[in-house]
Amino acid sequence: MPTVTLFQVSEDLVPMSPVAHVATHADRLRELAERIAPLHVLRNTGYRPFAFNGQVLATVCGIDQVLLYWYEINVYVNVLGAYVSDIRVFGKGVNSNDLFRVAEHEDLEALHTYFEHYDPCGDLPPIRYDTSATSAAALTLQAIELQAEMRRISDHYQSTVGALLNALAG
Repeated sequence: MPTVTLFQVSEDLVPMSPVAHVATHADRLRELAERIAPLHVLRNTGYRPFAFNGQVLATVCGIDQVLLYWYEINVYVNVLGAYVSDIRVFGKGVNSNDLFRVAEHEDLEALHTYFEHYDPCGDLPPIRYDTSATSAAALTLQAIELQAEMRRISDHYQSTVGALLNALAG
């Protein structure tokens, strides 16, 4: 069972003291946002890092000794009240590439929908076969093994997300 950590989000805002010299309105807003919640900068594979001010609500780490990959999923709430999902896929192999998927959601319902429709099979590395030197029977066996791997990673993702959503609901 994945390990889930929930964080208590304080509803009290830090009292704001007058700022002596603020150059622009944007600087003042940035300073106020940093007082309310820390800045997070999340890696996002294929995109620029995703930066926001907010607090972490929950995190789950689903390390599995059998699988070559495992998920770590974090949920944040930003200062505007939107939710940020951070899905991280880590590989155990030397040649594996870690993946980072970040998305922003307007409410918890949108967050749940995103998690339900996320396809973990897209997180598997591309498989390359040499079809010229392999028999049809060997290719069929490789396809069956790939299907089994896709089922394992999908089951692992679903159990990890299930633990997270269960903890958020409770």
